[in-house]
Amino acid sequence: MLNIKGSPALSEFRVNKLLTNLKPFGVAGLASHFIHLVDISEGLSERERQVLNSLLEYGPKMQDSALEGVKC
Repeated sequence: MLNIKGSPALSEFRVNKLLTNLKPFGVAGLASHFIHLVDISEGLSERERQVLNSLLEYGPKMQDSALEGVKC
């Protein structure tokens, strides 16, 4: 099973609004991304992987922020 990190799931405005509501609870940061789960029975060739990656590039560009405890 491939786990591929996708585009942000929430706009910057929405993240900031949620963060404002969560700060009283000690939350200092917030991030959201779609995660694509690809079930493959055999490995992908380099070309197939390139096609898959190009299909999953949509929406706003990802911000390369490190998320503690999240593995993709």
